[in-house]
Amino acid sequence: MQGTCQLPFYFSSRHGELPRTIGLLEDIIAKQPLSPLGFSQSVHNTASGIFGIVMKNTTQSTSVAAGTETLSQAMVEAFAQLHQSTEPLLLVFGDDPVPPVYDEFTQEFELPLALGFILAPFDAKASVKLTVSPLSSEASSKLNPLTYGEFIHALATSQNISGCLSRWYWRLEHV
Repeated sequence: MQGTCQLPFYFSSRHGELPRTIGLLEDIIAKQPLSPLGFSQSVHNTASGIFGIVMKNTTQSTSVAAGTETLSQAMVEAFAQLHQSTEPLLLVFGDDPVPPVYDEFTQEFELPLALGFILAPFDAKASVKLTVSPLSSEASSKLNPLTYGEFIHALATSQNISGCLSRWYWRLEHV
């Protein structure tokens, strides 16, 4: 992707630009003037907007935030788009742990993470096939639970995997 990228793109982040927002709040408390640049880059879709400008991308973009379900919901959103269009798309997930001031509000261990995928509808020449389908609450309790870590590891090591992740049934097949 040199200079331009005209794929539809989906950016997802659980916490977005939280450190910038905290900086702005600290400036308010200290009665300091707010930086217009800092303010404009404190919104959740900052990365998506900057990517569109830098890459001269005028196609559709979507920003997804869904708490602990952000990555899976971004994948479901992208998956739904691929059912509507045969055009490949870019899916990006990025997040940092919350700043220490919010530690009491997080229950899970967090690591900085960034992922990027170019996704396209499955065809016979593809090397990976992902199938995602909704589950009823009864079915999800009977299936093998997956974690994001297991799913990403299966992608990285070309392993097949299936199970329940975020109330959806996921099957990843390396063909």
